Amino acid sequence: MKPFLLLLILMIPCGSCLGQKPWPYKPGVAEHYAGTIRSTGPSAFGSITYVGQQEKTVFDRRAKDGNGGRITIHAHVFNIAWSDGLSSEMVANPDIGDLAAVTAQAERHAKIVGLLPHCLRSLLDRIVLHGGNVTMGGGNRSLLLYSEKTMQHETQKGKLHEIIVHEAAHNLGQTMEKSPEWLAAQYSDNAFISKYAQDFPLREDVSESFLAWLILRYHRHRITEEQANTISSQIPARLKYFDERNYNMFPVAADAGSTEPPQKSSIGFQPMHRGTTSGSDGSPVRSPTPLPPKAWAGSPCYLPDLSPFTFHLSRAR
Repeated sequence: MKPFLLLLILMIPCGSCLGQKPWPYKPGVAEHYAGTIRSTGPSAFGSITYVGQQEKTVFDRRAKDGNGGRITIHAHVFNIAWSDGLSSEMVANPDIGDLAAVTAQAERHAKIVGLLPHCLRSLLDRIVLHGGNVTMGGGNRSLLLYSEKTMQHETQKGKLHEIIVHEAAHNLGQTMEKSPEWLAAQYSDNAFISKYAQDFPLREDVSESFLAWLILRYHRHRITEEQANTISSQIPARLKYFDERNYNMFPVAADAGSTEPPQKSSIGFQPMHRGTTSGSDGSPVRSPTPLPPKAWAGSPCYLPDLSPFTFHLSRAR
């Protein structure tokens, strides 16, 4: 292994090794850009079809006295067809209510997820939807949502769509968070966009940085000049990294107000079998090997391996 790459790998877990410039946002990007991404934007939602009730094993943050764990439920299952040819499964907990209530919530959340760009939805096999007001999460090609929490974020805090991008970007992070190019960008910036990213550089930095990049490149007209300059000056190498990926961002439209609009491209992550991820050329590659539990000690996002669906859960937000 080349010495340069070895040095980067050895420094992966050490957030304190970076961040010589202070982070501008606490706790995270979503709290400071609430309302930038809006429900009135273009959506890739196509249709949702009820399949029936099936026994499903899912993760629930409320299990094991609030410590989280797997539970088996007689779930309501839906198939979601996105307008760009992708599809996802939604597994809804009966605790939401009767079939009419579950169907209404399933469609509501499918439309919310439909605002995500192709590059994130193509890494989304399953959406788990529970009732209740509990912290959401993402990872391992899944999203974990709670109907009362999403309503709270939407009506009281106005940051629902920013949080959804953050959580969905965990799936993207798992394909790149230990790549030499990403690590080089981290160390070139010598800073983090938020305290949350700095506290957990391996697990949260991709999600926080991707959200900031999407806001700057696609919603520039909705933020101030000061905010745009803060993002641009804080993580320029990361922004360049995302620019060069040429993600398929459908249905998100490029912001005419952006000073550096990304190149239009049809390149994106293509649907694939679970256990694989996409390389920069769209070809399937093996998923990153998870680090042992000790590597995540102290992180409120860490959960033990709950294959086939393990979630990166954010702290209460």
